[in-house]
Amino acid sequence: MLSIIRRVGLVLLALIFFLLLIASLTLGAVDSKILNEDFYKDQLEENDFYARVYTDVMPEIEAVPDYYGSLQISSEEVKELTAQIFPPRWLKAQVEELLDDLLPWLRSDTDDLNMSIDLGPIKQDAHSIIMAFLRQKIDAIPDCQPGQMPDLSSVSQGKLPECIPGGPERNIMEEQAISQAMAFVNANIELAPDTIDLVEEAKGENETRQQFLNDFDTSRQVIRDIIDIPQAAFYGAMAAVLGIIALLNMRRWQRALRWLGGTMFFSGLPLVAIFAVATFIAPDRVADAVSEGVNDVPAAINTLLRDIVSSGIKDLTMGFILPAAVIMGLGLLCFVASFVPGRRNHGNKAKRNA
Repeated sequence: MLSIIRRVGLVLLALIFFLLLIASLTLGAVDSKILNEDFYKDQLEENDFYARVYTDVMPEIEAVPDYYGSLQISSEEVKELTAQIFPPRWLKAQVEELLDDLLPWLRSDTDDLNMSIDLGPIKQDAHSIIMAFLRQKIDAIPDCQPGQMPDLSSVSQGKLPECIPGGPERNIMEEQAISQAMAFVNANIELAPDTIDLVEEAKGENETRQQFLNDFDTSRQVIRDIIDIPQAAFYGAMAAVLGIIALLNMRRWQRALRWLGGTMFFSGLPLVAIFAVATFIAPDRVADAVSEGVNDVPAAINTLLRDIVSSGIKDLTMGFILPAAVIMGLGLLCFVASFVPGRRNHGNKAKRNA
């Protein structure tokens, strides 16, 4: 009877260890990945996000920032200028600053959510970049034919002349055109805001900033409750469970090792199997769900989102597989060690042989 109770108790302890392992790995994934800004930064870097925005996404975007007003230049030239004004290093800095604002706020490390994009330095650089571009355009304008007269006044509305008189007059006329173009460019740049507040952009028209943020209080409280659970407590509980299993088998160390090994091995095995399968299935399934949710965006954006989501899910599942595999490996070592004969057994065999 006692033997049956002991075995039932050992099975229950093994089940408790398995549940504690799941809880520990889940808390670790939430803390070190899902709520960690570095996790998202790494995914963006691994998928060449900042380069692909310019090489893949931008060619498919019709709308661009309205810094050029009615300036009559081709769409390709507009995208080329935009890439110079908003370079990858600036985009990376802005995205990482937004992540550094958002994730600590979600974790309740801070109650201040900034989420703003600073366009001040960009506006300063935009002037020199656009003017250098316009100088090249004006230099390339052909000389006027006899009887042609350029309308330089149209430059102030963003329309470059079809020709410029040649000869000594050309330099003077070019400077006049550049002067008018400069005034046009400055006026359009000044129309752009110095900062873009993403919270203000996201909130409802009749909603205050604080009301919008208050809507997330419940979610933030749940997140706070989860991350406030010390992961070390789960490790301690798992060690305690293993200790109790060892005590229940203390008279026979081989049986103790067998139970310890079996508990760890069969706790880690299903997690390794489940998340190994999830590594192959979940990334595409989740990426498909994301694609369906944003199916009205250009194909290049959709592809980029799919790659980032797929990479993130794979990284997340590996966060379960590796520690579970370590637990499984330790369990296998203990189980194998339980079949190694002890000194007492060798001594008894020697006596019997004598």
